[in-house]
Amino acid sequence: MKALKEKIASAGFLPAMAVICAALLRLWAINFGLPHTETRPDESTVIIIAFQLISAKLHPVTLIYPTLFTYILAAIFSVFALFKGAGGHIYDFLTSYYIASPSFFFITARLLGAACGIANVIPCYLMGRELKNEKAAICSAFFMAFCYLNVRDSHFGVLDVPMTLFITWAAFFALRALRTGALRDYVLCGVFTGLATGTKYAGIIMIAQMFCVHALSLRAENKITAKTLFTDRRISLFCVSLLGVFFLTTPYLFLDINTTMEGYKYHNQLHNFMGGSNWLHHLEFSLLEGLGAPMFIAAAAGIIILAIKDIRKLTAGFLFAVLYFIVISRTGSGYVRYAVPLLPFACVAAGYLTAVAAGHRNAGRLWLVIPVVIIGQSAARCADFDLLLSQTDTRVLAARYMEDIAGPYTIFQSASPYTDLQLRFDTDYYAYREQEALSRNALVRARLYEVKKETAQSATGAPKPLYYNPDGSFSDVSGAPAGPPDYIAVMQEPFNFGIADNFARLLDEKYEKQAFFEGFDETRSGNTYDTEDAFFVPFSGFYGITRPGPNVYVFKRK
Repeated sequence: MKALKEKIASAGFLPAMAVICAALLRLWAINFGLPHTETRPDESTVIIIAFQLISAKLHPVTLIYPTLFTYILAAIFSVFALFKGAGGHIYDFLTSYYIASPSFFFITARLLGAACGIANVIPCYLMGRELKNEKAAICSAFFMAFCYLNVRDSHFGVLDVPMTLFITWAAFFALRALRTGALRDYVLCGVFTGLATGTKYAGIIMIAQMFCVHALSLRAENKITAKTLFTDRRISLFCVSLLGVFFLTTPYLFLDINTTMEGYKYHNQLHNFMGGSNWLHHLEFSLLEGLGAPMFIAAAAGIIILAIKDIRKLTAGFLFAVLYFIVISRTGSGYVRYAVPLLPFACVAAGYLTAVAAGHRNAGRLWLVIPVVIIGQSAARCADFDLLLSQTDTRVLAARYMEDIAGPYTIFQSASPYTDLQLRFDTDYYAYREQEALSRNALVRARLYEVKKETAQSATGAPKPLYYNPDGSFSDVSGAPAGPPDYIAVMQEPFNFGIADNFARLLDEKYEKQAFFEGFDETRSGNTYDTEDAFFVPFSGFYGITRPGPNVYVFKRK
């Protein structure tokens, strides 16, 4: 029996099972929220940037993100357009297709993110084996497969999960370089660090880890000097490969200084670098809830035991995680997604702990209970999340309801751009938005409004959006005064209750409730949300939740 188990493990059966589990959890409900394009903030921004790259012949209009992910998306979109017969009009074809069928673009971006989340199981497996043994490797792989926060964010077509994949590979090669001292491991660590930095700038922190590995290697070889620390052939080629890959993936960071500085100013103003104190928030919320308490505790214990047993391996494998945690803790924004690059390190540390426990002389087969306990809470949250995400979003249901109402009519939406019902408005609205976008030099946005204008109904036969002013009056998109709307849609966010008193009186006196689309039970408590992101699915809890989205009330004028 023992020989059979070893044969199965050596054949890769268990690692393959971990990859399959990871795929099932990350691909389930990958089409959530569509065709609403703002159910996950930042997805539409990433797609718009890809369109900008196509229109500007790969020269980015903004460098708020590095360009590897958006270059890949732009390439996929371009191939798709050519396959559809776009010829030399790829940009015009894609923007028109986006208005007609946005789901294709979002699912493409999400599948790219999900593929990275699934693939992350592999370097976690290899790190566990390098750190300890096959048991640590298999446990690390399964912990990553069932890691709730990674499963959650692998559904999104944004940058955090792809960057995490590259960082995990870089960490593996750094850890292996400690043992081998091989030039190949230095170069591969540089390549993956360059890919990580080309996805999100924070990947550059891996440089510190590799230099520490290099110092430890030189010390073991009795060759450490100030000169060899920086001029040794291995570390030089690490730097060359990193910078070369980073340049290839984000060339205009070096070639367009003005756009680079604008991107830096944007991030500094938005996130207040080194001006925050979010270490406790990320520990007790992002990581504790994102891993589940058992995996969080196992990871912490694994790191402590590794520090006692082999501080060199801890430094070689986990220094990035320590430094990265310090950086996000000092950032003014406390987005849960900032913790995503820490997850593989936590999973590997938990896998190491399990292997140490399995090696105890009295462990027997009882050690098999440990990984089940560690995975349990996280796996349950993965199932809750995927089941909820597979339900139709309230904003989609409410939009379908409004589309069945014969126009023309006026409507006011008590909402943000993320909670608005995405209805088909009249030509006047899109014409105004087009000019507004042009005035901001938002050329892709302007093009999308132009396409919408061309396909919209005439001003006399389509819904017209109105806006509520502080004095209690209404106006149209241009600011011209308007009477009370025929319909009012109120979106009640799960973490932002209440409406202004004067607006509530207006609803009571002049409107009657026509329809209600429930996303959550407003009387239930115990759910926690990532309140800095307008993503209306609980981060933990899932009590009284019917479907994704805010509660949507539709009122009709009496």
